[in-house]
Amino acid sequence: MKTKILLVLAVVMSLLGITEMKGQMDTLWSYPIQANYSPSAWTFSSDDSLIAIKMKNESSDTSKRPYILLLKTLTGDSVKAIRSIYQSDRDKILFTPDNKYILSFSSTYTTGFVNIIMWNVATGDSVRRITIDSITDLDTYNFYSALSLQFTPDGRYLLGNISKHFGDGSRAENYNHFVLWDTTNWQIAKQCKNYNQPDNMVISPRGNYYAFYQSNMLGNFMYISSLDSADTLITNFDLGTNKSTYWIFSENGKYLGVRCGRDSIFIWDMDTFSYFKSFYIQYIVNLAFAKDSLYLVTNAPYSPTQIWDVNSSNLIYGYQDTAHKSGRMMLSNSSDYILVSNFDKRYFYLYNSHFTPNPVIEPFDKHEQSIIYPNPSDKFTKLKFNSPQMTTISVQVLNAEGNIVKDFGEKIFEQGDNILNLDCSGLSSGIFFCRITGKNINKTYKIIIQK
Repeated sequence: MKTKILLVLAVVMSLLGITEMKGQMDTLWSYPIQANYSPSAWTFSSDDSLIAIKMKNESSDTSKRPYILLLKTLTGDSVKAIRSIYQSDRDKILFTPDNKYILSFSSTYTTGFVNIIMWNVATGDSVRRITIDSITDLDTYNFYSALSLQFTPDGRYLLGNISKHFGDGSRAENYNHFVLWDTTNWQIAKQCKNYNQPDNMVISPRGNYYAFYQSNMLGNFMYISSLDSADTLITNFDLGTNKSTYWIFSENGKYLGVRCGRDSIFIWDMDTFSYFKSFYIQYIVNLAFAKDSLYLVTNAPYSPTQIWDVNSSNLIYGYQDTAHKSGRMMLSNSSDYILVSNFDKRYFYLYNSHFTPNPVIEPFDKHEQSIIYPNPSDKFTKLKFNSPQMTTISVQVLNAEGNIVKDFGEKIFEQGDNILNLDCSGLSSGIFFCRITGKNINKTYKIIIQK
């Protein structure tokens, strides 16, 4: 069935003139990023039929207004461009649960206000401006911004984190507000002051709590707070000296993934509220859980967007086309598609998801991680391995898709420990795999090239 769908898509894309990457069966389509614009926020509709992208003007020409671009997920065909009124330092967009409307909020420290506007997907018209005039103590400060916006799983409420500001744009300490709008009448149903300026808030798919990050004199913490009583903490996770700017729940609420610093992902088990494991991925930007928390999707600049097995920590797939200056990455609600923006090529790419292991990417023996050094490396690295007997061994370096990018040929190695010098100077920055094969030996090692 999937093969037939892909064949039909190929015909449709050809008729529409949608570009497909040659030799890349992963790529469903690519769409050019308009000159002088960059994506500031994006989202899938709940049924994955549409993609909404907020496009921000990056030029000095103030006549170029921001807009919301609507694309059909399966074809990459542009549905319409909705003119957006405000350009912002912090943009977010999301579909309403019925996919009939898009909510767009823009907040900035320079314009002095936040606007939450509802747009009709079918017509592109603005149909409602959600008011925040009834927030307590509104007149105490000059203006405010919305740091996060998300629907509860049942769609009944819209959760916002509203931060108040002084006239100079500085945030008002201890005066962030948790706000719940009732979607039946769009009035504020509940509000309370939040803890010491929490930033983005993420609601658990289980619907009973949300997570937010706080940095203070005591350290860095992820807090879990009740949705029923917003000022009641359930627990907190100590991040130590690690600051965080991105966190996300798995789609079944089993895990909370937190990006710490620029190289680490910490995962907590939400059944037991305990630490589960961590991943080390250089310069990690985005992460998303897939397929009932079994897999983790990540992206980082100049490295492939990658899929990891959460339980084994094994890398099972890499999208080599994304090994450029990648921007944002988003997984669709069904986990069937991955949307990536590439700033080098100035394109959006939509990829098929792969949740079956690539046969060339073999599981890593955790006890052997230290035998390749230095790692990362810019040019030269050494591989120390043990051969059970004197034998001829073939040595190859492969990219994340399994293509051979460097072949060192066959070499004779003695029984016991051996050291192999690898010249990787011709490789670009990214993640590669050194495969050694011979009689009674077949091993694969991950190499990170960083220039």
